[in-house]
Amino acid sequence: MNLKCDPFEADFLRRAFADVTPGYHMNKTHWNMVIIGGDVPESELRRQIEHSYKLIQPKAKKAKRISKMEENYEELERQANKVREENKVHLSEFEKWLTDKGLSKKTIENHVDNVEFYINMYLLRYQIQDVTDGCFQGNLDVFLGDYFIRKCMWASCAHIKGNAASFKKFYAFMLEKGVIKQSDYDELCESIKLDMPEWLATMKEVEAAELDW
Repeated sequence: MNLKCDPFEADFLRRAFADVTPGYHMNKTHWNMVIIGGDVPESELRRQIEHSYKLIQPKAKKAKRISKMEENYEELERQANKVREENKVHLSEFEKWLTDKGLSKKTIENHVDNVEFYINMYLLRYQIQDVTDGCFQGNLDVFLGDYFIRKCMWASCAHIKGNAASFKKFYAFMLEKGVIKQSDYDELCESIKLDMPEWLATMKEVEAAELDW
């Protein structure tokens, strides 16, 4: 039987008992092999087993935490996929809504792509948020004023304005559909109006820094 042991005690036990030897196929500094039924008394064997269990218990707890994290990740991914399926329906209906408005195919593609990135990538990056969360000032400000500028290689002042226009159209559609309230849509429009100058200024600073570099 291989048992984990404190290195100093492991050496002492090997000297004290003929049937305690360095661990077989184990780290010989930390593991002993004990022959059951040999010269190690039963009470001493039980003590060594309990000692070994205490040493490996933290790893068992860590494995349990990892397993729990994996379970949590799988549950979050399940919830995220559920939201993505709901978003797929919203985006399909939004595309039809834009078509009925008489917009060009290219313009429609740009609006749908902008919204899809926002609701399927950004809103689900750290936590589960559905489309209704996307019209709130906090999400808009962090996305267009920071995340989009730092993370998206295609970011520019024109793209910030384009995203804002796409979001206004999408949430106007969601308002008509009854998914959000008028107050939610008003908050989105007010945020875009008030925060746009700061978003553009940040974008220009980043562009200037890249040119200097």
